[in-house]
Amino acid sequence: MHLRLVAYTPLGAQIGVLPDSLNYTATIPFGADLPTLKVGYTKAGRRSDVLEALPEIAVERWDAAAGTWVEPDDARFLVVKRAWNSKDDGGQARSYDAIHLGWLARKARVWTGGNMNSEGKRQFNAANPGTIVGTIFDDARGRGWGPGLARSFNATTDSAGQPWAHEVTLAFEPSADLDSVLKAVVDQGLAELSWTGRTLNLYNPDTALARDLTTGTAPVWVRHTDGVTSAPEEGSIEDLVTFARLTGDAGGVWDVSNPAAVQTYGRLEGYVTQSGVTDEGTAALLIEQELAAGASERTQYTREWHAAAATVVPWQHYRPGDWAFFDREDNGTLIRDRARVAQVSVTYDAEGVSGHTTLGTRLDDLLARLARRTANVTGGASSGGAGGTPSPPTPDGPDSRAPAAVDGLVVSTTAYADTDGQPRARVALDWADVTTDAEGVLLGVRGYEVWQRGPDGTWTLAATVTDSQHAVSPLPTNTAHTFRVRAVSDNYVTGPWSTERTITTARYLAPPPRPSAPGVTVRLGVVTVAWDGRTSTGATMPATLAHVRVLVDGVIRDRLDGPDARAVITGLTYNMAASITLVAVDRAGNVSTASAAVAATPRPLVNGDLGAGSVTVLTLATNSVTADAIAGGAIDGIVITGTTVRTAASGQRVELDARGLSAYPSSGAARTTISAATGRLTAVDADINGTVTAGNASGNRVRLGEDLSYGGGVLDFLRSNGSLMGQLSSWEPGGVRLAGANRTIMAVDEGNGGTAIWLDLTTPGYGMNLISEDGLMVGISGGAAVLDAPLFRFQGGALDITREVVNARPSGGMTFNPGGQFLLTPSVHALIYAGGVFQVRTGGANSNSIDADGNGNVYFRRHSTNSGSANVQMGAGGQIFRITSRRDSKLLIEPIPTERLMRLLDVPMVSWFDRVAAETLAAELAGEDDVPENQTPMLRIPGLVAEDVEATGLTEFVIYDQDGDTQGLAYDRIGVALIPLVRDLYARVASLEERNA
Repeated sequence: MHLRLVAYTPLGAQIGVLPDSLNYTATIPFGADLPTLKVGYTKAGRRSDVLEALPEIAVERWDAAAGTWVEPDDARFLVVKRAWNSKDDGGQARSYDAIHLGWLARKARVWTGGNMNSEGKRQFNAANPGTIVGTIFDDARGRGWGPGLARSFNATTDSAGQPWAHEVTLAFEPSADLDSVLKAVVDQGLAELSWTGRTLNLYNPDTALARDLTTGTAPVWVRHTDGVTSAPEEGSIEDLVTFARLTGDAGGVWDVSNPAAVQTYGRLEGYVTQSGVTDEGTAALLIEQELAAGASERTQYTREWHAAAATVVPWQHYRPGDWAFFDREDNGTLIRDRARVAQVSVTYDAEGVSGHTTLGTRLDDLLARLARRTANVTGGASSGGAGGTPSPPTPDGPDSRAPAAVDGLVVSTTAYADTDGQPRARVALDWADVTTDAEGVLLGVRGYEVWQRGPDGTWTLAATVTDSQHAVSPLPTNTAHTFRVRAVSDNYVTGPWSTERTITTARYLAPPPRPSAPGVTVRLGVVTVAWDGRTSTGATMPATLAHVRVLVDGVIRDRLDGPDARAVITGLTYNMAASITLVAVDRAGNVSTASAAVAATPRPLVNGDLGAGSVTVLTLATNSVTADAIAGGAIDGIVITGTTVRTAASGQRVELDARGLSAYPSSGAARTTISAATGRLTAVDADINGTVTAGNASGNRVRLGEDLSYGGGVLDFLRSNGSLMGQLSSWEPGGVRLAGANRTIMAVDEGNGGTAIWLDLTTPGYGMNLISEDGLMVGISGGAAVLDAPLFRFQGGALDITREVVNARPSGGMTFNPGGQFLLTPSVHALIYAGGVFQVRTGGANSNSIDADGNGNVYFRRHSTNSGSANVQMGAGGQIFRITSRRDSKLLIEPIPTERLMRLLDVPMVSWFDRVAAETLAAELAGEDDVPENQTPMLRIPGLVAEDVEATGLTEFVIYDQDGDTQGLAYDRIGVALIPLVRDLYARVASLEERNA
């Protein structure tokens, strides 16, 4: 048996095989419980980065008969959990826990639809499992859930194409999820399910998923002698029931006896309470499951096996739900029996493929599970919120009476932190139900409108609800808001407003947790403070944390913005313990209690620290310097006496004797000497580091040394007083520099493979002419007249172009013309005008151009237009980007909750005059000079204010500069963000139209 793991992008394309798994175990139960997968992998394994991204994984087996890899049913998983050792060098196993793809059904709700009953539940009358599950599945898909998921059944037939065998009447709370619905129809015996990849299959019970493999000439038989390594068994009669009662809604009671049950113990009673059951047929189906579960002893058989020694293995020969033969013990005798495969667990590790198979009835308490699953489906149904019983229409037409005014409106507020850690406020409203009109006559009320008015003074509809209570959030903290409510009759007639209630939203006052103790190190008299980012109990700090303060003896000395930060504390008194504590500060300014204190005692390196005169006889330990530590002589005061001091007796060495200082190689005569008699230095093939001076020490001289300004070496020419007359130096990356006393005169640089000459002629009265064979080309003057009329003339720091060169520009080159114009190509001109105006144009005065004026404004004139989408953006630093929306340019793509996008509806639409346009117009009217041209016209501009959007918390639609200051709005993103809201609104309208058709 050969297995492999294949990774996919979640609900997306295949990535490839995960080839380096250390081990993995897939557990596949039969029924509605979700399969699981646990994988062991190393960081050094190929495609380990794929696992780190929490992919979708399929388990595949090799089908030798077909010659291909196949994926068994219920073998597609989503990685939802991972664990690792942060000190792992790449060789340790990392664990990844995955749950079956069906886990997504827990994220799809029953929601609301066109079949709501008077209690607010979603009612299915005489409906089969395909209608119930298919309706909820498709509605969720329509809301954007489960892209890529599909179903293989419909309202008429199951996934095998067979007509549905059962119909029931059930009601579900909108809060119930699809997974609860699937568990209900399976546990109640209405259907059986499996998944093929991403496709949900639903079958009539005991049909396609209940294959009988005990018939025919080659039945499937799990034998003790066929690779089975262990065979544990367990039985229980705790669930025996001989008589059962079921109670439903509206006083319905059904009693049924269980003649098939073991009667040894007399009457054994069971009791089932099922909300939402009102008809006998549904009750009969539910109680049938209860009686079947309690008819006899339930036994579980487990067979552990190893694939290398087994000829019958799961997925290849049988699967969960199948009926197969197996060996079991009966009063000490091994017999062959028939059982249903309840669960398969398959493991791959270094020993190969092994696992265990569970057969027979599982020991789970079916009665408790049935009651629990049913409770999940109905969501603990309770009535209320819709008001009184509707009155019938009057003979003259629909009832036009208005409901009575809402009475007893009360509001309260609490503060909380959102998922980003920002402080927010919530206002809860409660009021009395309205059940009559103003005259006290009974009137049907379908719901209530809740309106609010914020600091801007505008009334807005906060919600339309069916219950007599509502909560509004998120709201800014510590701000005043006013609320009012009115009732709406069944015929959509609105009643009078309630009394207005104004409340100031709560401030967020919950202090952050006490931080853990600081990590403190002391080195060379400096204290370094660190923090692990956790609370005093070892938990992770909440998202509300802003920073932690560092206190020394109760005084704030620094702050840490996270666990990676460090605070360095200096100036503490030596040899005196300082108490270091931390205090957490949240985004609302609340502070925690101080952490546990850690003592830090800075010490000097030596007594008094190391400095001039700090090491004396008194600071040396007695006998720390002894005579036997010195060979070849003695220390006599501060003079070392002796005839010769040398580093070695022979070979490579340095000797100091009466002749002077000599350095010897490993063999032969001295290569470098300093004569004691003359002071002359003699060196053979020697490298001299430092400065060398030649000439009379008190006269004019030459000094050779290192050039710290330009790099490389330098030759200085010095006067007798030491002042610099001139200099010749290297000029990195490869040139030579000639300088006078104060500045560079000429430099030649042939770095990067070319040659450049820099000539400095700034002394008054001096100049230079550059002459070619055609005459003077460039004239440079420091004040004196240039000898001839060159093409370029540099005089007094200015560049003049005095004459035009004819036919001197090759195609695509550049030519300077009189008047300040230079040609970039034969058809592109660039002009510089007075006042700093620069223009690039493609032809004459009225051709396409780009202008930049002295005020920093850039103009695009007469340029081509295009009707495509904008795809250029200026970044916060002034860069210009081409915008792309390709998937491969985006990471961690995930949907934005519709509830979050609803905040866009709270942003007011406004209009304004452009400030720059207004100030420009004011300057023109005032007759000011230098008024920029081509400014924005004075028109009122509609749109949004960036600060208003930011106030809702939707900072992803706000554009900030490099300093984090608000600059603008991503209007293109805001429009796209309205699509989910329109989609939801469209679905609601369609539902209303369908219900009212």
